[in-house]
This record gives sequence, structure tokens and C-alpha cells, in this order.
Amino acid sequence: MSWGVCLCVWALLAGGGPAAAWAPTDHGGAALPAAPRQDEAPSYQLLTDLIAGNPVRDHNLGAWVNPAGFRDYAAGMQQVWQRFEHQHLQPIRQWAAREVGPGGAATVFYPFSGPDLANMLAFFPRAKNYVMLALEPVGTLPVLRPGANEPFFQSLEYALNELLHFNFFFTERMANDLRRRELDGVLPLLLFFLGREQVQVKDVVFLLQSAEGQMQEKPARPGEKFSGPGIPGVRIVFQRSAADPEQTIYYFSFNLNNASWRRSPHFVAFLQGLAPLQTLVKAASYLMFKPHYGDIRQFILDQSQVVLQTDEGIPVRYLHASQWERRFFGVYKQPIALFRNCYQPDLAALYSQQPTTPLPFGIGYHHRRNSSNLLLARRISHLVEEKSP
Repeated sequence: MSWGVCLCVWALLAGGGPAAAWAPTDHGGAALPAAPRQDEAPSYQLLTDLIAGNPVRDHNLGAWVNPAGFRDYAAGMQQVWQRFEHQHLQPIRQWAAREVGPGGAATVFYPFSGPDLANMLAFFPRAKNYVMLALEPVGTLPVLRPGANEPFFQSLEYALNELLHFNFFFTERMANDLRRRELDGVLPLLLFFLGREQVQVKDVVFLLQSAEGQMQEKPARPGEKFSGPGIPGVRIVFQRSAADPEQTIYYFSFNLNNASWRRSPHFVAFLQGLAPLQTLVKAASYLMFKPHYGDIRQFILDQSQVVLQTDEGIPVRYLHASQWERRFFGVYKQPIALFRNCYQPDLAALYSQQPTTPLPFGIGYHHRRNSSNLLLARRISHLVEEKSP
């Protein structure tokens, strides 16, 4: 699917598509606003709002973007986002408040996440920490200049296209979408989702864990990378309101297969230090069905108090009824053709034998409503502890 589909509303509002929206405007002979000095950068909050297309009141807006083009982008993105929220995020938030509960978990863990922060925050809005692990690179903050932002915003729209239409990212396309010169990783997408959550972004810090376990840090600045041997990541601190506690997102670019897991004991120890976990798994390519992803599967089983997943996560046979209280939602069908060999007869039997509750939204590869499934598993020992005086 071309990114033009995603931009159709924007193109109509802009009166000529993205190129027209971001081209320098004619100021009646007046010079464009002077570009900021090299040592200047917009605040993290301003950059987040610009990326998300939020209304911006800044006397120096013209130093970062073409104001007219930005207003067109913001209007188009608002319509696209409202549709996505109405079809996906609002039903998820309502369902999660009722079924998962409103309590704030210490840490939400989302392996194989890609840059999908939107669903993580919809299912678990009040966690103290969020940990996302995926192959996609961390990337950099964009350098915004009036008249020169078209490639970045085009690439951003292109990278968001699948999620905003199907509510999952296509792994193979992400490999190209997030390795471009103008969009080189997940960081701008994470800020996009935070901006759409209307939160305050307080801090953005690059992380790099060495083989010896030392976690190095560097404040993120537009156009700057933090590279070197080790496991790269980023930490974002945000706050929903002045009355709410700060919340922290960790994203690490990390291969979750056994070989990578076993040669990274310090990183595994870092993750264990954030437990107990509430784990979310969706659109994970059924990787944890395979022996060479057994270590991450076992880590989830050992460290999680709650597992919320589509059938694309951990095979149900590993979530034993003697250890987990299991609730089944939606319907279970054959996996899509690409993963047809991952059909679970035991899961199909459970869906036919036990009462299930309809899902008011689509999720995972069966992304249409009334075709999806979710399993909510709570560790029984944790439930006993919760009920104890």
C-alpha cells in the first residue's frame, strides 16, 4: 500500500499534497525566518508537538517549519488520527479499564514491539516503566528547518501508514522505512505517539549498555547519534499532568533470539531488575513458537505477573492452567496464510469448551473486528497475594 493512501486527507486539505504543503511560502518578498544557530534546538516538548502535528503556540515557529505547511499537516493528521482512535484506541482503552484493571503496574514489557507505543499505552496507561524491545534502530531526533522538512514528514507518514490502517507494523517494511537518511529509527515515532497522547515530554536520553554492563547515557539532540559497541537504547520521561507521577519509556534495539540473549547477561539482569512485569505480545510473527526464541519465552513466563497476548505470542500450552488464570476473548481462527503452520489445536479446543467474551476491536494479524483474539493470563500465586490481607 502506498503512503499516498495515508496522506489522502492531508493532500486534499493541503491543496496539492505534501510537496505543496512543505514548500517555502511566498512572504511577499520578505525573507524566511532565520534558521536557528547550530547550537540551538527546540525543546523536547516543542519537537514532540511538531512531529505529532499538535497545535503549537510558539513565537519562533517559523524557525523550525513552514507555518502554513505545518498547519496543513496538522489538520490532515488530526483527521487520520481521529479515525484511528475511534476504531482502535478508544475501544482498547475502555476494554482494558474493565478487564485488565486501572491499576498502575510497575513495568509493562513489550517484546517484538517495533515502535508501537500507541497500543502499549492504550492497554496499560498508568505504568511506572515501559520496556520495548525490537530489531529496529533507535535513530535520531530530526533536524527541522523551514522549507527543508518535506522528506522527514513524508517518511514519517509512510512509516506510520500500516499502524494507522491495520494497527500493526509490517516487519519487512519497517526494515526499510526506519533506515532512511531522513528517518533512521523509531525515536520520532515514539515522540509522535506521545504527542498524540497529549503528554508532557520531560527528557530524552540515549542509552548504550556495554558488554561489561555499564549503562552509558547521552542527552538526545537533533541530528546527533550515540553509537559504539553495546546495546543501544533510549529513555523518554513523560508526565500526563502536573498532578501525575512521571512515567518512563525504555526502547532498546535488541535481537531476542537465544544467541543474542545468552551473550547479553548484563542486559538480561537489567530487565530482571524491572520485574515483576505485565507483558504485552501482539503481531510477533509467532517467533516464540520456535526453539531459538525459547529464552525470551521463558523469561516472560518467569518474570511476568500478567501476560496479555494474541495467539501470535506464546503457545498456550506453556501457560499452564495450574499456574495461570486464563481468560479468553474474541474468536480463534486459523493464523493468516503466512503462518498457517502455527495453528494451535489445543487453543481451538479451549475456545470451543470455555466461555469467551467478544472483543470490541480488532488486534493482531486478524485486525478486523470480530476476527481477533486475546488471552489474558494472570499468575495464580500473584492473585493469591493480592487477595491476602
